[in-house]
Amino acid sequence: MRNIIFLVVLYFAAAVYAQTDAPLGVCAHLQGGSEYRQMPQNLELMYNAGFRLVRTDFSWSRIEPEKGTWKFDTHDDIVKQTQQNGLQILGLLIDHGVDWAAPAHQHLDDWLEYVEKTVRRYKDSIRYWEVWNEPNIERFWRYPSGKDYATLLSATYKKIKEIDPGITVLSAGTALLPMKFIEEMLQEQASNSFDVFCIHPYRAGFRSMTLSSRFGNDIKQLQTLLTKYNGGKPKRIWITEMGFPTPPLTSGISRNVSGLLKQAGIDGREIKTAALPASVQAAAGAANILNTFMVHDVFASEEEQAVYAPQAILLSLRFGIEKFIWYELQAPEDDNIDPEEHFGLTHRDLKPKPAYHSVTALGKFIADGVAIDTKTDWQQHGCCVVHWTHKDGTPVWAVWSPDGEKNIAVKIGSGLKGVFDVFGKPVPVNLPEQSLPVSPKILYLVGAETLSILH
Repeated sequence: MRNIIFLVVLYFAAAVYAQTDAPLGVCAHLQGGSEYRQMPQNLELMYNAGFRLVRTDFSWSRIEPEKGTWKFDTHDDIVKQTQQNGLQILGLLIDHGVDWAAPAHQHLDDWLEYVEKTVRRYKDSIRYWEVWNEPNIERFWRYPSGKDYATLLSATYKKIKEIDPGITVLSAGTALLPMKFIEEMLQEQASNSFDVFCIHPYRAGFRSMTLSSRFGNDIKQLQTLLTKYNGGKPKRIWITEMGFPTPPLTSGISRNVSGLLKQAGIDGREIKTAALPASVQAAAGAANILNTFMVHDVFASEEEQAVYAPQAILLSLRFGIEKFIWYELQAPEDDNIDPEEHFGLTHRDLKPKPAYHSVTALGKFIADGVAIDTKTDWQQHGCCVVHWTHKDGTPVWAVWSPDGEKNIAVKIGSGLKGVFDVFGKPVPVNLPEQSLPVSPKILYLVGAETLSILH
């Protein structure tokens, strides 16, 4: 194959590196269902893919199902098994149905008792806690209010720091980037109530350089806002959910259409075709529920998911995100329409999708710590370029063309050890040929000290 050489003009004197230990994490609902029953297999798959952090629920309603009745057996088991498999936990503190103390921000004594008992119980094992999930949407907070969420966050932060000042407190990941909601909570002095700000910036993949740039601009806008309300100093940012669902029906059908079908007595699992009947689509359109799942067109084929996943991870790290947590490992797949059922890197039976393998390939290069080059231009002659140094000191480069296949002229420095495709398979290189075929599928170049894209 042609000279699979990579990218970017790099001048080490000018490069700026951001150190990140174990930047990859994954979401899993380990407290119940098949993910609990198959927890050993789940945890093994996570670690083998390069994930070192698992974000999982410590739901108030599971821990205190009735006022004054505390049940920790399930979560004790989760903590034990997770540690045995070499993974850390990001615990999610959230209310899933505690009717006798709702809303939580108006029942702080009850909420903080749950926080106190949970965090103190696991303080030697769990060093990261995220306070709530997506409080800017009604699915998780009945009447979304940045001010009300700031009230809950501030009280929770103080309680956790009383237990152990060294524990890292994360704000709730917001659904998308709701700047008005975020600024509303920051105006309530919330910047002093979290160590890490979290987001869930779901989007429609990275089908073009324009979409890739938009992602970077969105992150920059958030960084600017956080800095403004933090005395001019930057705040750490994590992505605690992001992914691309692969429902078998990918014609723009939303979770609401799934609900419509269920109301009509139609089981989504029985639908195998690539599109709904016209009558159902018309009914969905009339009800204004088509394309309303969080972000329009977030759907992907399994092949596209494999392409987008490593792109999302690398661009996030390059844009200053400290950790990236994929949503999720095991897909529930309870119906064939609802996108929420199909985010997983594996199917319900834990058979890996192609994206599991593309993430695993990237994980080999970044799992245990990296120094990301945040200075070198990530856009080079229509290509995306990300450069980092592995924990062992090896330089690694990634290059891809989001707008499609093309050949680029490149120049490579010394030290090349190997070139690998998006799935980690070796690609032959014929030096000193200087033409490199690139596509949306990432290529990795390992060991090269310098790289240049000429045109």
